[in-house]
Amino acid sequence: MPFMRPLIVFIIFCIITSPTKAQSVKGSWYAVGHIQMDGNTENYLTELILKGDSNSKGEFNYYFRDSLFKNKINYSYNKKTRLLIIHKFPVIYYRSQSTKKAVMCDVIGTFELRVAKTESVLNGSITSASAYNFLMPVINYRMLKDPEQSTNNKSKNKVSRPEILVDSFSKSTAAIDNFETKNTRAFTQNDSLETSKFVEKNIIPLAVITEKAFKNRKKDYEKILEVDNSTIKLEVYDNGIIDYDSVSILLNGKLILPKTMLTHHSVKITIELDKTLEFNELGMFAENLGLIPPNTAALIIRDGNKKYEVILNSDFNKNAIIQLKLNK
Repeated sequence: MPFMRPLIVFIIFCIITSPTKAQSVKGSWYAVGHIQMDGNTENYLTELILKGDSNSKGEFNYYFRDSLFKNKINYSYNKKTRLLIIHKFPVIYYRSQSTKKAVMCDVIGTFELRVAKTESVLNGSITSASAYNFLMPVINYRMLKDPEQSTNNKSKNKVSRPEILVDSFSKSTAAIDNFETKNTRAFTQNDSLETSKFVEKNIIPLAVITEKAFKNRKKDYEKILEVDNSTIKLEVYDNGIIDYDSVSILLNGKLILPKTMLTHHSVKITIELDKTLEFNELGMFAENLGLIPPNTAALIIRDGNKKYEVILNSDFNKNAIIQLKLNK
């Protein structure tokens, strides 16, 4: 029939163009960058402006204490993997005594675009760009796109969120926290491809990839520890020569600490044990083997006033496992 051909062409056009729009990172993104370190109160109120997809230029602007810092950035974006890499740029050291005479550290950014029916999110972090510079801890982000933007809105005016980057740091932080609360409930660290109805079926989050790879390796049971509290504090670090070991930590097969390079500065996380299980399994997944195989990490487990220290070894064939038994 005469009208069928245009209809088919239109349907094919929609199928081809829809995923492209969904996986675009172009636009302005906002978040509060949280330092991955317990007891630290500093954060980075950030505006990320991406001017296009693929290899492009943009801006990474952030408000730290009493000053606004602006950076021109270069970045690359892979539409297939939905990974955004921001190339080296400077960020103020979080312990700088003055923003006028600040210590600057070169960092790189790694983010994953996650698309939902309700909102798009850039999850990721910025880390030190130098393997020999351990000044800068990991800064984690969950970036949200400006809700006033639209892929169909071709306004000539530059999009901005003045209520986010304003004079008052506290007012800006509250604005973003409120914005995050309303729009990111669907995005939790335990989202999976099978269970989350919000994540597109053709997207595989990095957490899912790590969890599946973890299951494919053998379990090497290191120790069984009896603990009195369901809330446990962990500290992970490299207690030997820094050989650039990177690990992920999983609890009962679920990712709780994504890929992190180990240094002499411990990474601190708090976990909640599943009271219904006889044993909670804490696993270390080797992301690489470093310069001196196998991948070795020191783990401190704080159970109230009790403290346990364990050395874990893992490689590409096995995961180091500690079983935690909760005393009832």
